[in-house]
Amino acid sequence: MKRIQLTVLVVVMATAMGWWLVEARGEETRQAVPTGPIPRFTIPADTNCVVDNLTGLMWARNANLPGGTQTWAQAVAFCKSLNYGGHSDWRLPNLTEYYSLINTNYPRPRLSNTEGTAQWKEGDPFMDVVVDWKEVNGYYWASTTTVGEPAGPWLTEFIRCTMNRENDNETKGIGRVWTVRDGK
Repeated sequence: MKRIQLTVLVVVMATAMGWWLVEARGEETRQAVPTGPIPRFTIPADTNCVVDNLTGLMWARNANLPGGTQTWAQAVAFCKSLNYGGHSDWRLPNLTEYYSLINTNYPRPRLSNTEGTAQWKEGDPFMDVVVDWKEVNGYYWASTTTVGEPAGPWLTEFIRCTMNRENDNETKGIGRVWTVRDGK
């Protein structure tokens, strides 16, 4: 009797898991991409910045300003001291702000072009976005931290568009900096 109950339980769990996987895969392909103004991004003259016309945020056009990896503390300090594009109120984006850039209609990288109508290519509108699988670290620091762990910041990347927290990143210095500011 126990063997029959166990078999039934395994069949029910396998069926449920199969249904969940099908649904999860389907959800990934059906994820809505925000619609909005065209062009999606504007590059104001003589600023080297990019304004997101959907969110109102202003991004540094160069997605790798320091030119390499930094610890989270160094990244925060870099943003606070940055004078770029005529502005000095730059900061690290939070995870929601990073997520607003992701366009799941496209494979690696999941970013839009300036118009918001096709996949991103280098310089349209952003430069130096790390999207190479061979790159040692394509993760970008976020201002988002884990509750109760202010030294536990999150990171994101645009190859697979994952967002995660890796315990040792703040001490190993393996994060990049892409700055943002409130544009309006």
